[in-house]
Amino acid sequence: MYSIKPHGIGSTNVSRSESINPHVDNSANNSEKNGVVAKVSGVFNCADLPAVSSRVSMDENRAACLVTKCLRQVIANTSYNHMFQNGVMWAERAEGQTEFGFRAMQKLSSENIRQLFRELAPLAQEEIGFLDNLLQMPFTATHASDANIVNEKGILSLFSRKKLEQRGMEFDESHSGKTDINRLSNDDFVFFSLEPGDKIQKCGSRFGHTLYRINFDTTPFSQVSWGSLQDQVLNHTGGSVEKYLEGLSDEAYEILTSRFIGNEKSMFCGENIKVGLGLSLLRLLRELPQEDRLTLLASRSVTEVNRLVNGIYRPEIKVPKHFFSKSVEAVFLCGNGQVLSASELDDKDKVLNVAKSGPDTLMHVSERLKDDDDVVSTALSCNCDALKYASFRFRDSEELVLSLIKRNAEIIKHVSSRLKDNSSIVREAVLKNGTLLQYASEGLKDDFELVKLAVLNNGNALEFASERLKNNKEIVLLAVQSRGTSFRYASDACRDDFDLVLAAIENSPHFSVLKFASERVKNNKELVLEAVQNHGLSIEFASDALKNDIDVVTAAVESNKKALMFVSDEMKKLLFK
Repeated sequence: MYSIKPHGIGSTNVSRSESINPHVDNSANNSEKNGVVAKVSGVFNCADLPAVSSRVSMDENRAACLVTKCLRQVIANTSYNHMFQNGVMWAERAEGQTEFGFRAMQKLSSENIRQLFRELAPLAQEEIGFLDNLLQMPFTATHASDANIVNEKGILSLFSRKKLEQRGMEFDESHSGKTDINRLSNDDFVFFSLEPGDKIQKCGSRFGHTLYRINFDTTPFSQVSWGSLQDQVLNHTGGSVEKYLEGLSDEAYEILTSRFIGNEKSMFCGENIKVGLGLSLLRLLRELPQEDRLTLLASRSVTEVNRLVNGIYRPEIKVPKHFFSKSVEAVFLCGNGQVLSASELDDKDKVLNVAKSGPDTLMHVSERLKDDDDVVSTALSCNCDALKYASFRFRDSEELVLSLIKRNAEIIKHVSSRLKDNSSIVREAVLKNGTLLQYASEGLKDDFELVKLAVLNNGNALEFASERLKNNKEIVLLAVQSRGTSFRYASDACRDDFDLVLAAIENSPHFSVLKFASERVKNNKELVLEAVQNHGLSIEFASDALKNDIDVVTAAVESNKKALMFVSDEMKKLLFK
């Protein structure tokens, strides 16, 4: 029998039938099996703190490490308690919780690995080989960001969202919504992606253009972190498995793609996540046709294992409160799978090669290369928007900007102030997209002919016209004929003009012009009838008198039955006699 002691739980004897492999013995020819069993079983045989015999003295280094570990766990406890006690997802678990803080995560991790242990026993030879290879393989933690998170001393400094808020520090709030935070309450952790190997494999991230690599086999990853096999908001396997894993059967792709993963069942302490990941993969691969299963179990190289892991899962590691490290490598993501290392940012030949297909290359390179004709030309041929990273002389070149606007008018937002006051440049832009008038100089926003071109292209360009032209009936009429919704940007005088109101109503079937009309218009029965016939809910903005007019109410309800919510009880009685 193998004695397995789950972390934080009393020892449990697992019979030979429940062991990893019933044929394991102490003979030399079974050393590979013994090695894997020892590694996996070892997950259950680690105590929270090293046992110290009174007859053994710890040296100063070991004592210091022990104290540091204890302090980290004390600090981490508040983050774990915040998550388990406040997250809606953990409410059921929290009710019967007997362990708190980091101990709660240790218990959950042990439960999950023990369950995997029992489901999988015994392992086949090919599974043992796969698992042994994965457990021996180094792993890398990565964090993507556009923020300046490395200080002048070269120390990577990361803080949880909760800590950033407490310190009043700015950050991109779009990365996680309030609904997700309320559901998971994991906002007091710093997030990392996890991938096999000691080099960065990924070439892109939605969280930023600079990727920082840290060796996963270091503290505090091994002491106080936890991990999940996937993004816990999405909680399913990859939706593009075929992109990563080629040559499998249709049945295999169907099994592996967008498969639901229970969040609690895929959470592990950082020191145990490689075991949890390996066993979870084995369990999933057992559902595949035999040929596909054996093909994937034969994965041995870092590239093969990385494609398998990230094709199916998206492992994440979370560290409580904050993370600091001087042992960090930065890789700059240039798009389309292209990357640059820190040492290559001023290497013209390398940058030229990357810029041919990497649309974000110019963002990262040295100031010298941002002013280099060859580099900028190559970058712009790949991506016009790269102009925003080029030196001033390129952004102030009339000939260059005019040629780029013909390809992508949006780049007008990045040109020099002088060119934003150039009528030829702005004219070319608004002919393609009228709302680009917003980037024109104040003088050109008051240019009748230029604004006329803009509103003809898109009536909502009226928002960016000068106050004088917002009060010009001809300009406003052209705008509302193009987009009735632009009526909201007209001057007060124009919003009291019956002709303009009628034109706006005729060109906005899903928009309530009355909301922005003058009080005089809202009390004009003819115009209000036009409005409610066009958009029944417009009755909400009619005058009180017309809300009680049987003709207006009837027309509104015929257009949209929901208009009843805006009429008086007296009128409802008249309608339903």
